[in-house]
Amino acid sequence: MPFGLKPKCNMCKTTTSTMWRKTDEDEVICNSCSVRSCSVGSSKNNGNSCPFTLRKSTRAKSSKCKQQVVSKSNNPKGKGRRSVFKKICSKAPTSVATPVTSQTMFYKGTYFQVGDIVSVLDVKGGIYYAQLRGLLQDQYCEKSAVITWLLPTHLSPKGRFDPATYIIGPGRKSLVN
Repeated sequence: MPFGLKPKCNMCKTTTSTMWRKTDEDEVICNSCSVRSCSVGSSKNNGNSCPFTLRKSTRAKSSKCKQQVVSKSNNPKGKGRRSVFKKICSKAPTSVATPVTSQTMFYKGTYFQVGDIVSVLDVKGGIYYAQLRGLLQDQYCEKSAVITWLLPTHLSPKGRFDPATYIIGPGRKSLVN
C-alpha cells in the first residue's frame, strides 16, 4: 500500500482507525474488525494468536529517547550529575588603586618624612633640590612623593645645599615616583 493512499477496511469499509492490520491474504482491516474476528477466530485456532500482522499508523520511537525525555522533566534546573562536580571559575575582581598617604615612609634603606629636603638628579647629571610635601603608597607598594621645587639664587653655593640661599619654587601637581 503506497504512502499517499488512505487505507480502507475490507470488512466495514471505514477509512479511520487508530491501528490497521493486514490479514494473511494481504487484505487491510481496521482494528475493531480485527478484534471482532480475532475473538471469533480464537475458538477456531484452538487458542492460538490472531493470524493478522500489526500495522501502526504512527512512527515508533525508541525507548532510549523516552528515557531521556523523562529524565529531563524530573530535573527542573536542567543540571545533570556531571555538572555538580564541575568547577565554577570565578573572575578576579577588577583592581582599584587605593593610595594611602602617610607622614613617613621607608624606601631603599632611607627613612623619609614630610618636610625633608631631597636632591634629584636629572639625565645630564645635574643636581636639583626639592622639599617633600606628601608621601603616598598604593596597594602594590609603589611609593610616590609630592614635591615643591627649591630654586637656587645667585648666592647659592655650587657643591652643597644651603637652605638660606634657596627660594620656594612652583609646587608639582603630579606625583613623582
